[in-house]
This record gives sequence, C-alpha cells and structure tokens, in this order.
Amino acid sequence: MQPKLKAQLQSISQKVSKAEKLAGKQIRHALKSTQSFRTQQMKNIQDLVKHARTLKNTKLAKQADQMRKDFETKAVEGLDLLLTKIHIPTRKELERLSKKVAALQKQLDDSKKTKRS
Repeated sequence: MQPKLKAQLQSISQKVSKAEKLAGKQIRHALKSTQSFRTQQMKNIQDLVKHARTLKNTKLAKQADQMRKDFETKAVEGLDLLLTKIHIPTRKELERLSKKVAALQKQLDDSKKTKRS
C-alpha cells in the first residue's frame, strides 16, 4: 500500500476509534440520565399513589361519618315515632309540659295571694 493511503486509513481508524469512545461515553451518560429520570418518576408515582390512598381513606372516613350521622338521625326519628305510637311523651314534650305546669302553678299562687288580700 502506498504510505499516503496507509496514513489516511490510520487517521480514519483513529477517528473512528475516538468516535466509538465518544459514542460509548455518551451512551453511558444517556443510560445514567435515563436511570436517574426513571428512579425519580417511580418516586413521583409512589408519592401520588400514597396521596391517592390518603384521599381515598379520607373520603371513606367522610362517607362512614355521614352514614353514622344518617343512622343516628333515623334511629332518633324511629324512637320518636315509637314513643308517639305508644303514647309516651318525649323529653321535649315533658319539658314543655313542665314549663306550662310551672306557669299555671304561678298563676294559681298569684290568684290565691290576690284573694287573701
């Protein structure tokens, strides 16, 4: 081979070798960046899932609390209905009647005082 051709081949070979090394370095860097990105995305997904579970639990807790309140309301309404049907006064009715009796007693006492005078 001619020395000039041999020198050109050697130069090309060196450039290809440098290009391969540079490409290898860039590929390793890209892989490292991709792995780092993937790790961060997995962490973000895990955080979102955790947050979603918290929201779900909160929502379930609110639903359970609402169901409890509804149950208590219905239980009170049912008890009031039962007491009405068996003609037993409720606490409110007893308090109202007690106030009326007290007012009537006061009127009676006042009436007795005015008759004596």
